Amino acid sequence: MGYKHDYDKAMFRLSTIITRLYQGEELSVAELSKEFSVSPRTVQRDFNNRLNNLPIEMVKKRWRLRDGCTIEKILPIDELVVAQIIEKISQDIGGEFYTKAKNLLSRIQNNEFNPIYTRIDMEDISGHLAEINLLEQAIKRQCYISALYKNEDKTDFITVKPLKLANFEGFWYLIAMEDDVPYIKKYHFKSLCGITIQDKTFTRTPNIDEAIQNAMGIWFRIHEEPFEVRLFVDAKIAKFFRRKPLSKTQVIDSVGVDGSLELSIKITHEMEIIPIVQYWMPYMRVIEPLWIHEKIVENIKKYLL
Repeated sequence: MGYKHDYDKAMFRLSTIITRLYQGEELSVAELSKEFSVSPRTVQRDFNNRLNNLPIEMVKKRWRLRDGCTIEKILPIDELVVAQIIEKISQDIGGEFYTKAKNLLSRIQNNEFNPIYTRIDMEDISGHLAEINLLEQAIKRQCYISALYKNEDKTDFITVKPLKLANFEGFWYLIAMEDDVPYIKKYHFKSLCGITIQDKTFTRTPNIDEAIQNAMGIWFRIHEEPFEVRLFVDAKIAKFFRRKPLSKTQVIDSVGVDGSLELSIKITHEMEIIPIVQYWMPYMRVIEPLWIHEKIVENIKKYLL
């Protein structure tokens, strides 16, 4: 325990020093030694051995960042672009999540202008960071959790095997399994409360990650064999499905002389594809299976009543 405690103190001290250097402060060994309750020799060793890869120099007995040095000149350009994209995505999420992300990213970005724009409609779960941390621990340790689940006017007490926290169509879900239930269940994350990690452990479902990656929506089913759907895509929208496939299973079967496409994808539930086809109507339709096409036609008739 003593070793870990000393390590944590050292990491806190080093991260604080680095942050303050990049904020433009000039740091004295003597002042830092008093601030962190360590010997001047320890602080000097920090600069000489642990921080010697940074562009820093001592001027008049104070350590500072060399003139003209910023974090932008140290990080590779691709990492800076990633940081800018992460900042904009976190801004779309909003709330406390964006505040924390902004504070973190400000340590590696000095410019206030971000040339990146994103538009991601996503639930704000920043007020539930403690619950996310609990679920992460339970998933990694493969421990059961118990919680209260508020579903419309009803509240149920559940005990489940948590498998993944996933986002579909902007909503966050806990993917989990219950004992004696042969299929996975999806719980709206913000409708869970009172999450408690249990001592009981479970064996992780082996193909959950692949199933989620191939899924086209929250309707996916992990214990059912995927089946193929063939789609016609009008030339007017074909470019969108060349740029961004519907799913990892998408295959372009043929290209028409006018630029139209015939695609095939694999799904486990019809509701993975029906909302997508209805969104793109009249420029997309189901070729096979016929029963899905007929369901969409029926939906259109009901809408026109």
